[in-house]
Amino acid sequence: MEKVCHFCGNVIKDKAVIQFLGTPIESLFAGRVRNALLRGGIDTIEKLLTCNDDDLMRLRNFGLFCLRDVNEKLGYLRVNAGSTARACSRQG
Repeated sequence: MEKVCHFCGNVIKDKAVIQFLGTPIESLFAGRVRNALLRGGIDTIEKLLTCNDDDLMRLRNFGLFCLRDVNEKLGYLRVNAGSTARACSRQG
């Protein structure tokens, strides 16, 4: 299985990385945050990681509380995302 990385544009062949990026939003968020993200077409970790704060704040019913929740939960994932991006860059 292969996938093109949104971080570096390289082809990802590592199944663990592909699985991490494909993790559904529902596994991290509930309620208003989940609904706003899904309504905005953001349904995976990969799509969420491509958004900046301004992109998220443009989503309907997504306010500062939601942004804070996303940033707190992604604090840990951003470390992994950085590792993912480096892993992607080494492949290809």
